[in-house]
Amino acid sequence: MKNRFKFINLFNFHSNSKNRIKNCQGTFVQNCGSIFTIVLIFVATFSLAGTNKDPILRSKNAAISFIENKGQVSDQFNKPRKDVLFSGVVNGMVYHLKQTGISYQLYKKIDSTQTNVYRLDVNWMRTNPAAKVVKGNSLAGYDHYYTTATGIPVTFVKSYEGVTYKSIYPNIDLHYYSKEGDLKYDFIVAPHANYKDIELELKGAEKITLLSNGSVVCKTPYGEIIEGAPLAYQNGKLISSKWILMNNKLSFEIAQKIQTEMTYPGQIKVTVIREKRAVNIAR
Repeated sequence: MKNRFKFINLFNFHSNSKNRIKNCQGTFVQNCGSIFTIVLIFVATFSLAGTNKDPILRSKNAAISFIENKGQVSDQFNKPRKDVLFSGVVNGMVYHLKQTGISYQLYKKIDSTQTNVYRLDVNWMRTNPAAKVVKGNSLAGYDHYYTTATGIPVTFVKSYEGVTYKSIYPNIDLHYYSKEGDLKYDFIVAPHANYKDIELELKGAEKITLLSNGSVVCKTPYGEIIEGAPLAYQNGKLISSKWILMNNKLSFEIAQKIQTEMTYPGQIKVTVIREKRAVNIAR
């Protein structure tokens, strides 16, 4: 059994061991689209594999996993966030999965004691509130959090390879996972289900742009979060699809010609890669 001990400060910044770093996912800032400053009151680190002085930089090459929230996640006011189901880190960006969407937090280190946080939300519109959340394969070991909002240690927290929301839309599942260092998600559309039910609301971006390559770029003060062009498959065959952007809402479209040639019944899988592109920010 591998144990990863977490000694975390007032706002739940923490370090990890065995190169599985999920720093800062313990803090969920209360509002998206605004900059918050986190003041590091105290940070103590226990690591079996050594430490890096900058927790954000240390997370950039960490393996992606989905850490179950058992009470260790709180906001910047030290209030528990029970709406967060799983958290993780990808390319120095923290993500929080909830019942109806996912939030991304980008960080800018001001000095040795202060870090600014910016949050962007992706809300899944008109979803099934009773969608069952299924955990993927569990990873070896546990995380232990000894400083929490409630003052009660949270121990034996498991991490998973992926998370699936069953019937998030009628006969449509949503699967989050990682592959080759990227955070990905699939919408699995069962035969006769309507893929047009899928709609994503983007909140907190300064600007949203649909590029000619099919990707959608969300600009924030601390970098760009990119929704890759959707890849839709039926029976293993790639079919033409694209994002439709209207104001701050995203939906899918499959070319009409392709729709008339599609085999029914036949499952459709739409895959999207989530990326973060860092930009230089003047202090």
